[in-house]
Amino acid sequence: MNDLRSQTIYHGNVQGVGFRWLVSKEVENHLVTGFVKNLPDGSVELLLEGNEKEVKRAAMMIDRKTSQFWEKKSIQARKGGPHFDCFSIMH
Repeated sequence: MNDLRSQTIYHGNVQGVGFRWLVSKEVENHLVTGFVKNLPDGSVELLLEGNEKEVKRAAMMIDRKTSQFWEKKSIQARKGGPHFDCFSIMH
């Protein structure tokens, strides 16, 4: 098993601009689960789970598609199986 759980926090102009929708549309092209949600401080949290290669590929494509919105990001990743059955936009 080569599963990965990756949490990314995006900072910048990421709320109220369709950021979560763009992320969810890109995730449709990848075999990952998790969520994207707005945080109270104005940032957005992205959690991706799945095969390490697929999680990294999804994260790279999400970064490319959303780069005009975020100024910085922080990433934490760890090995482990998935906790979610699908990918969703959380509110």
